[in-house]
Amino acid sequence: MSTGALYPSSGTERHKLFPWPKNSKPPILTALPAIIVENPDILDGEPYIARCRIAVRDIVVWHEREGMSVDEIIREYGLTRQEIDAALSYYRSHCAEIDEAIRAEEEAEGRWDDLFAASTDFLAERAAKALADNRAGRTHPLDPDTL
Repeated sequence: MSTGALYPSSGTERHKLFPWPKNSKPPILTALPAIIVENPDILDGEPYIARCRIAVRDIVVWHEREGMSVDEIIREYGLTRQEIDAALSYYRSHCAEIDEAIRAEEEAEGRWDDLFAASTDFLAERAAKALADNRAGRTHPLDPDTL
C-alpha cells in the first residue's frame, strides 16, 4: 500500500481492506435485520413490522388517514420511531400496493357492517315478537318453562 493514500491503489491491497466488490455496497448495509418483512403465512402476505406483526397498512391508515402523529403511534402501540419511519418509507415506495390493501380492507369492513346491521335487525324483530307473545300470554318456544 502506498503511504499517504487514503485507499489502497492495487486490487490486492484493496481486497485486504474491502473484501466486497469495488462498486458494491459494503455487506454490513445488507446484513441489518429487516424491519419490514413479508411472509405468505402471516397477514395474508401483507408487509408488516417484523417485531410485532403490525401491518404497514395499519401504520399508513393511522398516520395518513386518521391523522395520528408518529409520537401518538409510538405511545399507543409501543413501536419505535425507526419502525414507523420504515413502514412509511415502505409505503412511499409501494403506494399502489398498500392503497389497494387499504381499499380491500375498507370494502370488507363495509360488508361486515352490512351483515351485522342485518343480523341486528333480525334479532330486534325476534325480541319484539317474543315480547309481544309474552304480553299476550303466549309462551315463547325458548321459554324455560316449556322446555
